Amino acid sequence: MACKVLVVCGSPVVASADLLRRLAGECDYVVAVDRGLDALLGAGLSCDVYVGDADTVSDAGRALVDAATDFEVERHDPYKDYTDLALALDSVRRRWPGAEVVATCATGGRLIWP
Repeated sequence: MACKVLVVCGSPVVASADLLRRLAGECDYVVAVDRGLDALLGAGLSCDVYVGDADTVSDAGRALVDAATDFEVERHDPYKDYTDLALALDSVRRRWPGAEVVATCATGGRLIWP
């Protein structure tokens, strides 16, 4: 059976702390995408992996990323070709092939329509 991974994106509109705790409890791993780390911290949670360029995470979150010992960090240059979310999904694919992904806090206002 494939594992289940919660990806907490960096939307300025965050899910409730209760929802984040419930989703994290249903998943095997948690990935924070840039400002998504702040949403997790606000719910009293941490992550297994942080992916991003740390351009929107709070100062407290950035300090945790800079000194991370309890989670892995995939830090990217802010002048990159891919979004933090795309990089996080690629990280999930590489780390846990075939994983079921649950994403939240993903309404960042940069929707692209065909």
